[in-house]
Amino acid sequence: MKKKVLVALIMIAIIIPILLLGGIYFNISIFLISALAYKEIIDLEYDSKELPWLIKILGLGCFEYIIFGNNSLKDPSIFPLIIAILILLIPIIFYSDFKKYNTNDAFYLLGNIIFLGLCFNFLTNIYHYSLKYFLLMLIITIFTDTFAQIFGMLIGKHKLTKISPNKTIEGSLCGTVLATFIASMYYINVISINENYFEVILLIALLSVISQLGDLLFSAIKRQYNKKDFSNIIPAHGGILDRIDSILFITLLFVVLINFI
Repeated sequence: MKKKVLVALIMIAIIIPILLLGGIYFNISIFLISALAYKEIIDLEYDSKELPWLIKILGLGCFEYIIFGNNSLKDPSIFPLIIAILILLIPIIFYSDFKKYNTNDAFYLLGNIIFLGLCFNFLTNIYHYSLKYFLLMLIITIFTDTFAQIFGMLIGKHKLTKISPNKTIEGSLCGTVLATFIASMYYINVISINENYFEVILLIALLSVISQLGDLLFSAIKRQYNKKDFSNIIPAHGGILDRIDSILFITLLFVVLINFI
């Protein structure tokens, strides 16, 4: 536990300057983090089978293009998605050995590249749209996860789901309640004081629940492949996707709220 806390503090010390500097420093960080996430999702499926190196490179290129090829939250372009579909499906025709690359491989890559690519794209664009909103997402996900773990250990008795046996209903509820309170205070005092408080609290609570569902979704992915973590790149924490699963998933609803509320 001490090692986990120490590593978390080191990560915070690295992340804060990057968020404050922004610009190219933030974009480079997102590029590196997303590239590592891409490797984790590829390694998850192809632990025993080796994909052709050209397909891996094309997949990474499509992935990063989806992330950085659209810089609008309110009028997103589907052009990067179309390019990814074409680039990853057409090579099937030219691989005579379907054991190397086939339709299953292509659709596995496409599904993950589009899903994770959009999440990273939204994450990046939310940051450029408003640092205050980006910090709100961080507050919701970090405090939801932290309080859910703490109260799960202290008072948790009823298992939340078989997918993640350490999570409890009591911890989940406490995590949502306390994170909603802290995030609501942040929103009201930092972002806007002229808001319908009930609506703010309700939406933040919904985002907190979504962040936990994101965590469970990525846990389900790992369980399907009998993996505890996506990788061991971060000591005591696992992989990149183990750390940012909640915030990636929360971006999907966050973008909806920004566009329609």
